[in-house]
Amino acid sequence: MINKFFTIKKTSLFILILFLQLAILAGMVFNNQLIILRGERITLKVEPVDPRSLFQGDYVRLEYPINRLNLKNIEHDFDPIYAEISVYKGRARVTGLAGK
Repeated sequence: MINKFFTIKKTSLFILILFLQLAILAGMVFNNQLIILRGERITLKVEPVDPRSLFQGDYVRLEYPINRLNLKNIEHDFDPIYAEISVYKGRARVTGLAGK
């Protein structure tokens, strides 16, 4: 009788833990899907770079001009920098930068 009770308790605990793990994973997927559904699709200019590596062979690395912003006039002290992006003729451009 007691052995049967512990077996049922272990099974229900296992199912509960499994359900919690699946719920956490589903929440993570749902959160990312909300970003995709509510966000605005933008197109960035791409500058392809074709490096060659002895170990990795030929591969493509993409560079984006948006990655090379002039931050000399922005006080940032390793704080986040916020970029204002506007879309012009289907392409995204940085129109403003702000620190802190």
